[in-house]
Amino acid sequence: GGDDDEGRPAPEVLASRAAADIIRGAAVQSRVAAAEGAPIPVEVPDPRSGTLPARRAMMLCEDLFRHHSGALIRERCRDEVFAKDEGSSIRDLVYGEFSFLSLVAFFKKYRGLIPRSGAVCYDLGSGVGRPVFAAATLHPFAKVVGLECLSGLHALGTELAQLYDAEVAPSIAAAMRAASITPAPTMANG
Repeated sequence: GGDDDEGRPAPEVLASRAAADIIRGAAVQSRVAAAEGAPIPVEVPDPRSGTLPARRAMMLCEDLFRHHSGALIRERCRDEVFAKDEGSSIRDLVYGEFSFLSLVAFFKKYRGLIPRSGAVCYDLGSGVGRPVFAAATLHPFAKVVGLECLSGLHALGTELAQLYDAEVAPSIAAAMRAASITPAPTMANG
């Protein structure tokens, strides 16, 4: 079955999701543990910007999301948007994401207007944080912050922030140190 008469996922769907969440959670914790003892990859920053080349940054972000498919993210969003909670204004929210290449174009065009040290990037309604992670790989922000009110997306974003801090941030920090830039930000997920 799919949804019940109230718009909630059927019990068997919820049980299947719970089992999948346990498997994904174990995979996330395994990746975090593996990253703790692994040598930090040596990344080569772009000499003009001091950040990773866009192709490498995109590959890091894609790898970050390997246990967080678009289908999973859309499912969690739909669960909350279509829940039959009359007291909630959540139905007014629209979920969508910027493509990584759109963000590359944005940072290429406006890089000179964003300070190279001390800048903070905020993404209100960040979903699971794709633009936040992209921003952290494409510009030497002091801090990047994603704020999301949907609890399902926030939970997935929190998992991804753990993975970013364990797997990606050390590589970016090494690249920025090599280019004499303040090290990569860690994720703040609110």
